[in-house]
Amino acid sequence: MRGALVDFYSVDALSVAKVRLLSDVDAMQFTRKPPHIPLRRTGAGRLGLKADDLFSLFTFLDDMKSTDQLPIYVSNSPDNKPNLRLYEGDMYVLLSLLKSMDRRMSQFESAMAAITRDVWALQPWPPLPDVSRHH
Repeated sequence: MRGALVDFYSVDALSVAKVRLLSDVDAMQFTRKPPHIPLRRTGAGRLGLKADDLFSLFTFLDDMKSTDQLPIYVSNSPDNKPNLRLYEGDMYVLLSLLKSMDRRMSQFESAMAAITRDVWALQPWPPLPDVSRHH
């Protein structure tokens, strides 16, 4: 699921969702305090951190058995959501194939390095100049 969020949504889209979820969580009454989630994230990995923040909030809500108290969130277009089947089934097959190909390419790379080393070892040294011709 995290991969779908990070691959599909922009930093801005996750920021808007995070602010909305934080606001909705703050409006709820809990017996224990929700996890501290900073409003802003900076740096190269902020997209992943924002996704992690959303999952932390949902994990807390699930632990508190309060997900049913959240408002219903909707989208104005099905194009605004990732196709999770790609991440759960179809994409898994492709990822497995790519991993297999990567392993085989590594084996070929090792074999080619060994062959190249052997070819270099078999090549004759350049011939020495014939000293008798130059006199």
